Amino acid sequence: MQLRKLSVLYAEDDEGVQQQLAKFLQRRVGKLFVASNGKEGLEIYQREKPDIVITDVSMPLMGGMEMAEIIKADNYDTPVILTTAYNEPDFFIKSIEIGIDKYVIKPVNPDALIDALAKSAEALIRHRLIDAQNRMIHMVLDKSPDFMVLIKNDHFEYVNKAFLTYLGYESPEAFEAAHNEGDDFCEVDDKKFTVGQQTECVRYVIDHPGTHLVRLFSGQRHEAHDLHVSYDYFPEVEKHLLSFKPERFAA
Repeated sequence: MQLRKLSVLYAEDDEGVQQQLAKFLQRRVGKLFVASNGKEGLEIYQREKPDIVITDVSMPLMGGMEMAEIIKADNYDTPVILTTAYNEPDFFIKSIEIGIDKYVIKPVNPDALIDALAKSAEALIRHRLIDAQNRMIHMVLDKSPDFMVLIKNDHFEYVNKAFLTYLGYESPEAFEAAHNEGDDFCEVDDKKFTVGQQTECVRYVIDHPGTHLVRLFSGQRHEAHDLHVSYDYFPEVEKHLLSFKPERFAA
């Protein structure tokens, strides 16, 4: 079961409820941390970084909503499950703004809690799998001597190391920072695009299959580089892979 591989923080100020549910949870999760208020829960979270958080709303020193808001600000992908007796519209609006993942109405039905935990675990593991796959893809791209750009939703998702080195940048962040909105960014088949028109530039290449002559302007060096570009599309992940070659190396 996925839950046995995960750690859980459970915050509840009612001692009787806490003991009962903690005993129930301990048999079903990999590691359980228990707190009696939001302040204690936040300290445990910051020290242990549990995979999933379950918290009551009303607790002394710090409430569950306040604790959840701080946790979500630290790592939005940490699933937070609220156990609550509240049924007010303002409460649900606030919880949506914070990013609360699941609710279990008090008094807590153990089966409902396990169901919320299982769904949160499934979403968390799926997210981690996608994250691991992306890291692997980026690692493979960085090992390639070719100039590669990964496109998602018409925007640059990743520029590989070979391309960054060729353009004179140490990182994707430096590449982004070196360009201002109105700077010339690229010229494709004699059509010029500014940094603010990156989407249009990418879309032009995607909508016109084949090889194009691209002049890419470096915001750092203020130079223009003539490149041939072609691309492949992977519909399963809705991503385009653009491959660039300097004109002198193009076939």
